Amino acid sequence: MHKKIQVFISSTYSDLKSERQAAVDAILKAGHIPAGMELFAAGDESQLETIKRWIDNSDIFMLILGSRYGSIEPKSKKSYIEVEYDYAVNAGKPFFAIVISETAIDDKVKKHGKEIIEQENPKELNKFRKKVLSKTSTFFDEPKDIKLAIFESLSDLEKRYNIEGWVRSNEIQDTSPLLNEINRLSKNIENIQKENKSLKNKLNKLSESSREEVEFQEIIRKLREKTINYVDLPEELRVKSGEFTLLDLIGAFRASFLVGVCNPPFSMEPLDKFAFFNLAPELQIYELVENTGVPNVAFRRYGITKKGLRFIAYCEKKRDMIKSCV
Repeated sequence: MHKKIQVFISSTYSDLKSERQAAVDAILKAGHIPAGMELFAAGDESQLETIKRWIDNSDIFMLILGSRYGSIEPKSKKSYIEVEYDYAVNAGKPFFAIVISETAIDDKVKKHGKEIIEQENPKELNKFRKKVLSKTSTFFDEPKDIKLAIFESLSDLEKRYNIEGWVRSNEIQDTSPLLNEINRLSKNIENIQKENKSLKNKLNKLSESSREEVEFQEIIRKLREKTINYVDLPEELRVKSGEFTLLDLIGAFRASFLVGVCNPPFSMEPLDKFAFFNLAPELQIYELVENTGVPNVAFRRYGITKKGLRFIAYCEKKRDMIKSCV
């Protein structure tokens, strides 16, 4: 599933046309979506609100800061690009800035004259430039530097942030069955929590070891009551007909949960899929497994908890654990 990222490009316009075009080209070449507000007239308060909505709806904010400060927003008395930059930073939007170098400014002055640099608000521009350079930023001398900075910055931000992006509707997996299952499990959890509250009142009167033994016995009873029909099992487990209890299946999948069962975005093995979506949520109710994120990737992992390890050891000691259902 290819995810497209929308990048809001903020800059002054007339002095940075080639630089903006380089940014648009780089973003499109990377397979993402450029967005900018150069087509909107400055000075309209309602227009500023529109710009903010565009920033909110974009995944990443990028600033190209040249040698001009730009049009002034009436209320704040700051340039529109500084208002946009402050808004994105304060909103916690992933961002980066590409700033023109002193060498590039000198070259522009030689080619186009001093009108290419800020004449009306040089102090404000210098102050804004210092603020931008104090955060995530890089310099550019020519448009090709902007393209390289965009490729590097987008890759870095994708790794550091959980960016939602945009995907084709036909690539989105139908999650309605999963939502229905979550609702069912939520109701089960609510009922079990009520039972656990009553059980905990009894357990508080016992010693720690005795409490755990009583709790494990109660969990064993619950796991034996919950059955999964043969036809609902993956083919690898269908060696005989009938029903299996959750206690049976803990034995069959013990090794898997010790290592951890993940749900990568690509295809899953039938056994791993069954363990992740069918078995693990049931065991999580009893705190025998836990669902955690996997560092630097988007998918999740079910692994056994310390309580789950003690439970398995207890079952094996008492010979209550069915070693395998295959």
